[in-house]
Amino acid sequence: MPVIRLPGAREVLGVVRNSELEAAEQLTSAFDSTLTGGEELDVGTWEAQAHELPVAPYPSTEVIVVLSGSFELTFPGGRPSQEFKVGDACVITQGTECGWRQRGRCRKFYVELVSKL
Repeated sequence: MPVIRLPGAREVLGVVRNSELEAAEQLTSAFDSTLTGGEELDVGTWEAQAHELPVAPYPSTEVIVVLSGSFELTFPGGRPSQEFKVGDACVITQGTECGWRQRGRCRKFYVELVSKL
């Protein structure tokens, strides 16, 4: 699955529900709804302390704007990782194989769409 680049943004990714990370994260959802086609749409802010998640298919399509801190996406097969800092925006498409690494606290604004595959 491709990662979509926003104009002026670096390349790319959300909230991992029911995970060990959940106890260490803060999530503020401003809007959470099920759309006509059965897709779930969630909009809000997310914040978490340093952590790392292994490479796995991304569970949703997510637009991210980094509000504070930074994170890094890691990829399989020796593909170089990508770092995103304050002010960067990216889109991660559902199914993209990547990992998530934060060396410190990070806060993001997100729009997440979960499709029924």
